[in-house]
Amino acid sequence: MKRIKGILSILLIVILVFGFAGCSKDNNSDSGADTSKGTSTDEGNKELEHVNLTWYYPGSYPFKDQELVFAEANKIIKEKINATVEFKALPWGEYEDKMRVVMGADEDYDIAFTSNWFNNYHSNVAMGAYLPLNDLLPKYAPTLYKSVPEKFWEATKVDGQIYGLVNYQISARTAALNMKKENVEKLGIAKDTVFDSIDDLEPYLEKAKGIFPPDMIPILSEWRMSLQEAVGQEWIAGASIPGAIYLNDKNAKVFNQFKSEEFKKHVERNKIWAEKGYLGGDALFSAKDTGTFVNQGKVIFSVGGTWKPGVDEEETARRGYEFWVKPLSDAYVTTGGIIATMHAINSNSKNPERAMMLMELMNTDVELYNIIAYGIEGTHYNKLEDGTVEVIPDAGYNPGTLWLHASTFNAHIMKGMPLDVWEQTKKINLEAQASPLLGFSFNPESVSAEMAQCESVVNEFIKSFDFGVGDVDSLYEKFVEKLDKAGAQTIIDEIQRQIDEWMGK
Repeated sequence: MKRIKGILSILLIVILVFGFAGCSKDNNSDSGADTSKGTSTDEGNKELEHVNLTWYYPGSYPFKDQELVFAEANKIIKEKINATVEFKALPWGEYEDKMRVVMGADEDYDIAFTSNWFNNYHSNVAMGAYLPLNDLLPKYAPTLYKSVPEKFWEATKVDGQIYGLVNYQISARTAALNMKKENVEKLGIAKDTVFDSIDDLEPYLEKAKGIFPPDMIPILSEWRMSLQEAVGQEWIAGASIPGAIYLNDKNAKVFNQFKSEEFKKHVERNKIWAEKGYLGGDALFSAKDTGTFVNQGKVIFSVGGTWKPGVDEEETARRGYEFWVKPLSDAYVTTGGIIATMHAINSNSKNPERAMMLMELMNTDVELYNIIAYGIEGTHYNKLEDGTVEVIPDAGYNPGTLWLHASTFNAHIMKGMPLDVWEQTKKINLEAQASPLLGFSFNPESVSAEMAQCESVVNEFIKSFDFGVGDVDSLYEKFVEKLDKAGAQTIIDEIQRQIDEWMGK
């Protein structure tokens, strides 16, 4: 695999003034999608030779009917751009490991989901895994390119090049607390109950131990699962790389978040909660995908994801039971919020132009998008009189990840969601607090080795701190020592140097 010098050049702003492709008219919103026959590229009426494309992405797979759905999607894709897609839809717990193997072995594929928190975008760009898209994007995906604000494309740039295709959606991030209605009502929690922090849960966790079966886990609280907003931090180079600022610090003083009082509190609190039986112990510690426990209804509270308008209805439809999501922080706009959901094209793709055309189609063809998002109308979901849709329970296909495949503004609105949910979403994006580092571009080239070493150390220890397993106090000392030896301070000093230069200090 060819090597691309990785320089992160991330420029970002808060302005979200235009909806992406819009919802269909059935969703009470204008649609910017082109659902006409043929292609919308510079190739015009030129005959396209048939190609096969491979698309990797994660989710709650497999589903019984997924091949049926993929076949239906391929009818549209073949008609519009004369391509057939092999949908490599993998379980969450398998995706990252599989992508490491695929990229490391230069296996043949075309498109992959990537982000700052999963299948790390910056690391993959640095090792040459993704194709620069500056030329391909406006030529083969003109509607996608024009519909996303220009500054959002700036947020994806590395050394001046776009490598990630933004899934335009909620970009203001709000730490979220997730819960099954049936469970928490037994604890005396109502729909309008407000939580200011995770600490507010302590009495409910204690109560839960007394009324729920032993196999029910009171809480899942993992540091890297969107806790940065909950503790008021922004992690500059990623969830596993030392180097953070406080979101309310206009001077942007960089520190090691793993030495912060907030992280120490997380470690100490989880140590105590583990002793009280709140965290699931070895079962969660050894699990490859902790989200499985949440999906199975075995976790009463979980911290993760982001709060957004209509999220209760979205999660309820996905899970098949009534689900509540409550905000645990104010909303902040950061680079991470914009690059949290993207797709990239393999640098060795045999058909990069057609891969880009597929992404154009996914972001502009409402019918295709909703097939992948919801399945087949009448089989997996029904459309109601008001234009909203209702998922059919246990119908054989229900990914519940509207944000993953393309712009969520293409999605049919779910039953129970406000009919203006996408307008509300854009309003939150507009009004969210801005990070003091909006517009800052970090160049990691000089510390890339230290970053890789520190990420390895974090991966080695973090689960012990999340689940209170082992001699936590001793492990924390070893953890900090290893981070120091791996070059944590070198990274922090370099981040600070670049921030100071950017701020004109």
